[in-house]
Amino acid sequence: LNSDNIQKFVKTNHAKAYPILVKGLVHSSQQSHWNQTVTTITYQVIRTYMEMNRDSFEKLTVQA
Repeated sequence: LNSDNIQKFVKTNHAKAYPILVKGLVHSSQQSHWNQTVTTITYQVIRTYMEMNRDSFEKLTVQA
């Protein structure tokens, strides 16, 4: 999810891939992980996808 190739794929297939990815990230961030590094990377990836399209991100997270 933190890969340039995956980000490029999500941008190219925004209508289908972005909602699935954002909802999955938001759901996984609500569960605590024992490894702080995993939690930190999850939040970094969430921030990256939020910056990709802030309006869509906000709509999707309100629905989740």
